[in-house]
Amino acid sequence: MHSDAGTKGTSPVTLEVVTSALIAASREMGIGLQRAAYSTIVREVRDFSCAVFDASGRLISQAAHIPIHLGSMDIALSAVLQQFHHDLHPGDAYVVNDPYSGAQHTPDMQMFSPVFSGDNLVAFVGNVAHHLDMGGRIAGSVAGDNTEIFHDGLRIPPCRAYREGRIDPLFEAIFSANIRQPAVSLGDLRAQLAANEIGIRRVLETIDKFGWQTVLACIDQDISDTEAALRAYIAQLPRRRLEGEDWIDDDGVGNGPLRVAVGIEPDGDDLVVDLTGTSRQAMGAINSILSATRAAVMYAIRAVIGPDLPPNHGAQVPVRIIAPPGSLVNPEYPAACGGRMVTCQRIVDAMLAAFSAVMPERVTAGSNGNMTTSLGIFTGQDRSIFFEVMPGGMGAMASGDGVSGTDSHLSNCMNAPVEALELDHPVLFERFEFRPDSGGAGEFQGGLGLTRQFRLLRGSATLMIRGDQVLQGPIGLRGGRPGRPCRFVLNPGRPDERVLASKASTEMKAGDVLRRDTAGGGGFGDPRERQRELIIRDLREGLITASWAAAQYGIEASDS
Repeated sequence: MHSDAGTKGTSPVTLEVVTSALIAASREMGIGLQRAAYSTIVREVRDFSCAVFDASGRLISQAAHIPIHLGSMDIALSAVLQQFHHDLHPGDAYVVNDPYSGAQHTPDMQMFSPVFSGDNLVAFVGNVAHHLDMGGRIAGSVAGDNTEIFHDGLRIPPCRAYREGRIDPLFEAIFSANIRQPAVSLGDLRAQLAANEIGIRRVLETIDKFGWQTVLACIDQDISDTEAALRAYIAQLPRRRLEGEDWIDDDGVGNGPLRVAVGIEPDGDDLVVDLTGTSRQAMGAINSILSATRAAVMYAIRAVIGPDLPPNHGAQVPVRIIAPPGSLVNPEYPAACGGRMVTCQRIVDAMLAAFSAVMPERVTAGSNGNMTTSLGIFTGQDRSIFFEVMPGGMGAMASGDGVSGTDSHLSNCMNAPVEALELDHPVLFERFEFRPDSGGAGEFQGGLGLTRQFRLLRGSATLMIRGDQVLQGPIGLRGGRPGRPCRFVLNPGRPDERVLASKASTEMKAGDVLRRDTAGGGGFGDPRERQRELIIRDLREGLITASWAAAQYGIEASDS
């Protein structure tokens, strides 16, 4: 190990190399996790995140994977440390998925491994991966119409899952007995362990090269620099309270609409984000546990104020979040919270609306929220579960149209390839296309939503839908109009056609067809200011129809 002499004056070059090495470690962990995973949701959709922490649990680096995990994994790690701080050993791995123990919802299994240099605990590495199923009331676990945390499946408080690299037999037995596809989930757990082992090697290589005291000095400096940079950004904000709001259609069990209210106000060089005024916690599953609420708030702040800030503990220190207990953004046990992403996306859009008053060039209008469907399929003795995150339109900006057909903001997942789903499950995809006229009109137009339709070929299935924005599409900003709402239809165009609620569970049989139309993004600016050539381009490319152009922009087809 190299000498640590002179670390108090760590050079900028050493600082950059060391911090970049730790960021690279979290990125490489993600590559390993994706390649080793069994499930489509991890392997193809990439619903996971990886991070490195110091020995006290402070976030050092987090790869750019899924923003909903940003600045929240350390809460779960803190729960692990509280339980096991005197019982940490090399090769052990600790898991937690209980939302009331620092996780966000039950399918997101978080795994942490200690890093030892000799006999000294020097760091932790960790990751979170979305598992297809955690048992509970319905396949996929987190149905939109669940009403208590017990419906969400197996809850695991901080627990030692691996001892010296081997899975604990009791943990394996309990885990396998409570989930619908244990082979797949155990495979994903092994992938998570392998990812942590990559992270451990990379952290130790960095320590071996530079010495632990140098690495520690660089960590402290990077966190301090990040905090100072964010405080400098905050100090430049206008000394006024910025307010925004958005609405959720319903909670899945007949109550709504529900309000998400945000007030943002500098206090010296701190930033206070006040969610007072948000609706009380819901009876349904859309409650956002505090770790998820913090992640949503931190994402919006970094996206608007400091997109160049490193994702470490320093970015969290200047931010104070007021989230009243018993509210939609800080529910009390035993509220269900499997659909927390519905509320988290509304937190982001409300914060962007608030920031638009002073920094319109740094925000987007409202975007398609997180729309997910899962299908628990039964074919004889076989059972399979597929899970999709449905992209839609992103809100327009002050400088351009919104992006079409993308997963926006907090989720950042990839489209599940049709071929991969058809290979693994008895389904046939019949449509996958942009949805014309779905982007909100404005000087800049919201991105288009998508239509995605599949047929169940054999067997029977339980369908779970967890979404929103059926009654109201994503909000427009500064005169822009809202995007077109979502729509979920079973057997479209047939005598037995049925429009489904945005948070519902229902049965499907062989031959049934499910069509999902996702929302377009909100528009930005007055539609009367949209350039004529852009409207004509959109008509030519089929993004809008002639009737839409006439109704929204006053241009007849003959005029173009």
